[in-house]
This record gives sequence, C-alpha cells and structure tokens, in this order.
Amino acid sequence: TSGSATIVIPATSLAAGSDRLTVTYSGDANYASNTGTATVTMTQTTALPPTVTVSAASTVESGQPLTVTAGVTGSGVTPTGTLILTGGGYTSATQTIGVSPCTSAASCVFTVPANKLSVGSDSLTVSYSGDSVYASGSAKTNVTVTQSVYALAASTPTPTAIAPGAAATSTVTVTSATNYTGTITFTSCTATTAPANAAYVPTCTPSGTVTMTNGTASGPVTLNISTTASTAMLAWPKLSGKRGWAGAGGGAVLAFLVLLGVPRRKRNWFSMLGVLVMMVALGTLAGCGGGGSSNSGGTGIAGTTAGAYTFTVTGTGNDVNSTTETATFTLTVN
Repeated sequence: TSGSATIVIPATSLAAGSDRLTVTYSGDANYASNTGTATVTMTQTTALPPTVTVSAASTVESGQPLTVTAGVTGSGVTPTGTLILTGGGYTSATQTIGVSPCTSAASCVFTVPANKLSVGSDSLTVSYSGDSVYASGSAKTNVTVTQSVYALAASTPTPTAIAPGAAATSTVTVTSATNYTGTITFTSCTATTAPANAAYVPTCTPSGTVTMTNGTASGPVTLNISTTASTAMLAWPKLSGKRGWAGAGGGAVLAFLVLLGVPRRKRNWFSMLGVLVMMVALGTLAGCGGGGSSNSGGTGIAGTTAGAYTFTVTGTGNDVNSTTETATFTLTVN
C-alpha cells in the first residue's frame, strides 16, 4: 500500500545466526525489476522441542536382523544432528542426519544384526542429540524377541561296527525351522553309555563349526572316533624260593654219579668234563621248571571292551543365550 509492503516471517523459520534477507520487486510498465537486501542476526533464546518418531516390527526371531526406522521433525528449520539406537542389550553406531543410512531427518534407518537383542520383551530407544535450534529428544518402541532355534541330527545309518584299534566317523547335520542365523560350535562328543566295566572307552573328536544363514547350514560336521587295539601279553617263568637252586644241585649230583659209574680206564677227562657241564645244565633247567610254581609277568592290554557305545555330541550357538542342542549316535565295537 502506497509503495510499502510488510512481510511477516514466521517464528523459528530463520536459522540462528546471521541471515541475509532479499526482497525482489517484479517491475511494471513504468519501473524495472530490482532487489533489496538486509542482514539480520537471529539469537536462539530457547531450544525448540523436536518430535522424534521410531518404528519397528513388533516381533522378531533372535536369529534374524531387525530394521528400525527413526525420524526427527520440528516446527521450524529442518533438524540436524545425530541419532543413536539402544536397548535389548544392543547399542548402535551413531547416525548423522543427512549421511546414509540416515538419509534425512525424517528417515534414519538402523539395522540390528541377528543375535544381538535379548530374548523377551525389549524396549528400543532412539535418542536425538539436538542442534542449535532444537533440544535433544527421544522416542521408544517395544519389540518381542523370540529365541530362534536349530536342531542337530546324527548321521543315518549309524557307523559300521569296528574292531578294537579301528577308527570310525559319523556326521551331524544342522537344521532350523526358525531361520537361525549364526555360528554353531561343537563343544564336546563323549560316550554317555558303555558296556559294564568297559576299558579303553572310545574317544570322539568333532571337527570344525557350522555357519547358519537364515536357517541354511554351511554343511555337516564330522565326528572322528578312535578305539584302542589289544596287545599281546608276554609271559616268562619266575623262580620260586629255593627250588631253582635245588634243581641245579640235583643236576650236579646226577652228573657226579654218572661220572663214578664210568670205568677208570675208559675215562677221558675232557669227555667227562663235557658230560659234567651238560648234566649241570640239564639239572638247572629241571630246577627252573620244577615244583609248578612259575609266575607269569610282562605287559599288554585287552584294548577297547566289546559292546555298544552311545555318544552324545553337543553344539553351542553364538546367540545371546548361547543356545545348546545335542544329538546321539551308537557305535558297536566287536
């Protein structure tokens, strides 16, 4: 009116600090277009309250990732700053508004990896840092986390019967009806049942781990089973008391009597000496075997006891609950 215009700039529309304002005149039949400028300094006296939103699925399996979407809006300029997600035992990396995956203040995406949230009802909180215009703020959402499970199954058929000293293998496969994701480590494989008074029980050693991706296993795990072979028992006679020496003495007496029975004229002392030595030796051997009192001794083992052995193999997942499952198989030793 009368060459004067009033323009009202809404509160909070200008950023705090020095703002340059430009007015543009369109011109008319008599006047050319033109612009005018002015600079105004905005002072932030009170931080504005932001509106923080967060959303996620209401339920999720522990073995699956969870997507959480957050946003920040305000009554003035677009908010800047950072956001972070916490809860259920998990803390995300800080997201900066305007930097992927937080592409805008209205859409900041968090991905919670599998096996990072506690099983049960979890409260997830998105916290906004605030900026020069807006105060800090937060919002929450609840999600129910159910334990994703897997199952172990021993190979079919069971390993072929083996003799003591032989080795065998078995395999264990892993499946999941709930899309388990994670690594399963086989922590033990032991014989849980065995024949009575079994000696040299077979040993079982698992090899490797299994990685599950959305319920699909990287492969089976091999179980290496070993047994102990029997070894022969060595035995030898053992002299008892004085019987050995008595036998030797008896041999010497016998040799002397034989010598006396040979006519003097026919005696050849060299021949007689040979006979004497032979008879003494025979007497000694008789002494060793005499009396029936020899004892056996030596070393040897019977090996793995024959019979059926049931093994239990245990797997442990890397989820927050360290989920443990077992499988059994039987091995017969002949």
